[in-house]
Amino acid sequence: MNDHAYAKLLMDALKDAREQIQDEYVTIAGRYDNPQTLMAFYQQLMTTVKPRHYGTVAQLPASGMAWPSP
Repeated sequence: MNDHAYAKLLMDALKDAREQIQDEYVTIAGRYDNPQTLMAFYQQLMTTVKPRHYGTVAQLPASGMAWPSP
Protein backbone atom coordinates (compact mmCIF):
# COMPACT_ATOMS: atom_id res chain seq x y z
CA MET A 1 0.00 0.00 0.00
CA ASN A 2 2.89 2.38 0.69
CA ASP A 3 4.08 2.03 -2.91
CA HIS A 4 0.93 3.66 -4.29
CA ALA A 5 1.15 7.36 -5.07
CA TYR A 6 -2.06 8.22 -3.21
CA ALA A 7 -1.61 5.88 -0.23
CA LYS A 8 -0.59 8.68 2.16
CA LEU A 9 -3.49 10.89 1.04
CA LEU A 10 -5.93 8.01 1.41
CA MET A 11 -4.69 7.13 4.89
CA ASP A 12 -4.96 10.77 5.96
CA ALA A 13 -8.49 11.02 4.58
CA LEU A 14 -9.51 7.83 6.40
CA LYS A 15 -7.97 9.09 9.64
CA ASP A 16 -9.86 12.38 9.34
CA ALA A 17 -13.12 10.54 8.62
CA ARG A 18 -12.66 8.29 11.66
CA GLU A 19 -12.01 11.30 13.88
CA GLN A 20 -15.09 13.08 12.53
CA ILE A 21 -17.26 10.01 13.11
CA GLN A 22 -15.93 9.69 16.66
CA ASP A 23 -16.67 13.37 17.34
CA GLU A 24 -20.22 12.99 16.02
CA TYR A 25 -20.72 9.83 18.09
CA VAL A 26 -19.67 11.66 21.26
CA THR A 27 -22.04 14.52 20.45
CA ILE A 28 -24.98 12.21 19.76
CA ALA A 29 -24.25 10.04 22.81
CA GLY A 30 -24.24 13.18 24.96
CA ARG A 31 -27.53 14.31 23.53
CA TYR A 32 -29.45 11.03 23.51
CA ASP A 33 -27.53 8.85 25.99
CA ASN A 34 -26.98 5.24 25.02
CA PRO A 35 -29.24 3.23 22.65
CA GLN A 36 -30.69 1.09 25.47
CA THR A 37 -31.85 4.16 27.41
CA LEU A 38 -33.34 5.66 24.26
CA MET A 39 -35.22 2.42 23.48
CA ALA A 40 -36.53 2.19 27.05
CA PHE A 41 -37.78 5.79 26.82
CA TYR A 42 -39.50 5.06 23.51
CA GLN A 43 -41.17 1.90 24.81
CA GLN A 44 -42.38 3.72 27.93
CA LEU A 45 -43.72 6.52 25.77
CA MET A 46 -45.61 4.08 23.55
CA THR A 47 -47.23 2.38 26.54
CA THR A 48 -48.13 5.71 28.17
CA VAL A 49 -49.65 7.44 25.17
CA LYS A 50 -53.11 6.16 24.35
CA PRO A 51 -53.36 5.19 20.69
CA ARG A 52 -56.25 6.47 18.64
CA HIS A 53 -58.36 3.77 17.09
CA TYR A 54 -59.55 4.71 13.67
CA GLY A 55 -62.20 2.64 11.99
CA THR A 56 -61.32 0.58 8.98
CA VAL A 57 -63.32 0.50 5.78
CA ALA A 58 -64.90 -2.78 6.84
CA GLN A 59 -66.07 -1.29 10.15
CA LEU A 60 -67.56 1.93 8.84
CA PRO A 61 -71.09 2.02 7.45
CA ALA A 62 -71.55 3.06 3.85
CA SER A 63 -72.47 6.72 3.78
CA GLY A 64 -73.13 7.12 0.10
CA MET A 65 -71.79 6.48 -3.33
CA ALA A 66 -68.06 6.35 -3.83
CA TRP A 67 -68.25 8.56 -6.91
CA PRO A 68 -70.75 11.31 -7.62
CA SER A 69 -73.13 10.63 -10.44
CA PRO A 70 -73.11 13.10 -13.33
